[in-house]
Amino acid sequence: MQPHPTVCRRHIGPAPDGSRAMLKLLGYPSLDAMVDAAVPKAIRLAKPLQLPAARSETRGARRAEGNRVAKPICRSFIGMGYYDCITRR
Repeated sequence: MQPHPTVCRRHIGPAPDGSRAMLKLLGYPSLDAMVDAAVPKAIRLAKPLQLPAARSETRGARRAEGNRVAKPICRSFIGMGYYDCITRR
């Protein structure tokens, strides 16, 4: 199973040119400066996460093949349609 050619582009984020354009539009000199302005220090971790090595997309897909959807506790209405209307009290 070969990964789809756009997987990296979809999951890794914008290209450097896109990031620069976004930062310029928002008025930040760097991604770190933007994060500093957006994420409160009180909820940040003081050290990097200790994560295992990343898995390939193929290995992750193989592992997920055995997953089964459990009976939902709540009913999801996602995808049930959108009705353009105004409701008033």
